[in-house]
Amino acid sequence: MTEMEQIIARSLIDNLLGASAFAVSIRLEIAETVARALEEAAGGPDHLVQIQGQDWVVQHPLHERFEPGGLIACKFTELVAVAVGQGAMGEGTHRVTLDRGVLLWDEISCPNSD
Repeated sequence: MTEMEQIIARSLIDNLLGASAFAVSIRLEIAETVARALEEAAGGPDHLVQIQGQDWVVQHPLHERFEPGGLIACKFTELVAVAVGQGAMGEGTHRVTLDRGVLLWDEISCPNSD
């Protein structure tokens, strides 16, 4: 269970659903469902990078904001800065991942793809 799911589960107080084992199970299911829906509404579970010229922005997944260290501990920002600075990533929107500490990206849209 992610930190965000735990926060949601705690907010579903015992008075709302009761304290039985069944209610606790339902509360956890509700928390997981709500967390997934919020994350999808906020852009999904992945890091997205939007690049236009030399300007770029990382869109962090919602759950990362609730983790220890939060956005400050995110490794993507520094790695994306290096990739963009070296001209490795072109304009457009990219989904970025890490594989054994190496930044990987998939272009999901580019300015002239119409």
